Amino acid sequence: VEEAFRDFRFFFFRLNKIPLGSRNAIEALRNKKRQAIVMYLKEEGPKSFIEISKKFKLKKGILSHHLKILLGYRLIYHFYSKKIDDAKHSYYELSKLGERVIIGLIKLLEPVPSPKHEIKDESVDDTMTTI
Repeated sequence: VEEAFRDFRFFFFRLNKIPLGSRNAIEALRNKKRQAIVMYLKEEGPKSFIEISKKFKLKKGILSHHLKILLGYRLIYHFYSKKIDDAKHSYYELSKLGERVIIGLIKLLEPVPSPKHEIKDESVDDTMTTI
């Protein structure tokens, strides 16, 4: 996936066909850890800092660094939610922009099916025989 991101980035950055915000989002996703975090949030929904840290076995400073980059490019957002104990709990969730970027990149990187060619069986005689 990283190689595909690199090729994709090179091609479009050179042509300047992608808006700056989208280019920045792609740049943020060049890192495998950030890709994994974004896909985790896409598949599992909102997660706390601790849940993300445990899932990827990342130290606090390293995870904080990656989350700040993803937040800065608005691929994820941070919010607080009250639980039963009436305490505020902090969560991270994939943003609408993040979701659109990921879905777009997944579609873009899907293999293109090859066109189906009809193969005529030469051993079968298509002519009608009369008796």
